[in-house]
Amino acid sequence: MEKKLIDSEGLQKELTITLTNEELEPRFNKKYKEAQKYVEIKGFRKGRVPLNIVISRFGKMIRQNSLEDIAIECFKEIVEEEKLEVTSEPTLEKAELTEEGATFLISFESVPQAELNEYRGIKIYEPVHIVTDESVEKFLDEIRFKNGAFEEADIIEDKSYCVDYLVEEIDKETNTVKADSNINSDKRVCLYEDGYFEAFIDLFIGLKVGDTFNYSPQEFDKNAKDFSLRATIKKIEKILPAELTPELISEQSDGQFDNLDDYRDSLIFKFQEQWNDRSKKLMQEQLKDHLIAENVFDVPSYQVEREKKAQYENFINRFGGSPNKEETSYEVLGDLFTDTSENNVRWSFIVQKIVDNEELTVEEYDIDEFVGSLNLSDEIKNNEMNMKYFRESDYTKYTILEQKVFDFLLDFAETTEIPYEDYTKMLDMKRQEILKSIRDVPHEHQHEHGEDGEEFDNVYDDKLNVFDEEQESPEEDNKEENN
Repeated sequence: MEKKLIDSEGLQKELTITLTNEELEPRFNKKYKEAQKYVEIKGFRKGRVPLNIVISRFGKMIRQNSLEDIAIECFKEIVEEEKLEVTSEPTLEKAELTEEGATFLISFESVPQAELNEYRGIKIYEPVHIVTDESVEKFLDEIRFKNGAFEEADIIEDKSYCVDYLVEEIDKETNTVKADSNINSDKRVCLYEDGYFEAFIDLFIGLKVGDTFNYSPQEFDKNAKDFSLRATIKKIEKILPAELTPELISEQSDGQFDNLDDYRDSLIFKFQEQWNDRSKKLMQEQLKDHLIAENVFDVPSYQVEREKKAQYENFINRFGGSPNKEETSYEVLGDLFTDTSENNVRWSFIVQKIVDNEELTVEEYDIDEFVGSLNLSDEIKNNEMNMKYFRESDYTKYTILEQKVFDFLLDFAETTEIPYEDYTKMLDMKRQEILKSIRDVPHEHQHEHGEDGEEFDNVYDDKLNVFDEEQESPEEDNKEENN
């Protein structure tokens, strides 16, 4: 068997395989015998037709139909012998019989062979946030408010009030309410809660039942739509904060503490751990972005396409739309995820390269720790097959190795401390620059719109949220957990 491997475009390779008639004969004989089991000829039982008759009657057809199987068999043999690294399904480009034997042409994609640039000593920022007594006291105040009593009030004097109000959309030209607007609805706000723009909360202070004020979401968020809205105060309730009794402290701490000093100390420690975890994730993102930018190499198109489809499906599931609708179909939106998908695939190869270089391995205790950290139901935990899947899955192995790579890189990284808030502001500025560049690029208008024209964003949520999903404070994370 002769073989010739040549590089094509990118990671694409072409393998030419040539077999002589002598080499083909045993392979064809195998196919004749396989076909013999199914051949039916009058006078013989099924599967009992003599082999020479099978060959004389059906040999040409069997030989022609078996070329693809023989080509793939030969390909697998060569891959194993030459230790070729294949990342896609092989494609049989040509299969033909000749007087001398047979020739096959098979194309496939190989693993990137690029060497990584230096990955020790990467310079990154270390966002630092120190939990203050003030932030802990604010969290404790919220517990007091959430567990407090209510009494009706006539005027809103400060943030210790909850307010029921009606929001209506106003026609800018006539200054009248748009009766058919889907924005019109009753809402409730507790002014002490985080998650609202400060300027929005300030509009309520000093108002009485029946008072109104006009506003636009764009006043608080320049990326929001410029709609004119009117809020009418319907009910005011003053909150009478609860006392932090031993019983309430025990309830909030799941029975761990029954006195305020110990509970306060535990909150400081817990919040600081959460801020440190967030900082670590931001440092990991910097390392990942740096290595992807510094190591540009071709990645398998097969894997990129698979990742694109996964990204697209996540997008549809998160933001709505239907894969069956023309404007939100994969054909229309799929290319939006090309760059992200290529980077994700490239990152997976970078991780594997560092794993190989540094001889990082997955141990049993790593798997125990990882599976133990998953939020699995008792039903899954008690199912042996499910737990076996989690322990042996490629996802588990990759996630553990990826974290080991991050830990290795962080050990060697050169870090510069920066206030956490300053770093997130810097990130936000970069995002705004990217969004502006996207908006400035001419494009066909293929976004999905709601009835009022908004594009995948809802500026009329009950809460005018300050934070992105990934940037809520640890104190905010623990509100639901402690209530």
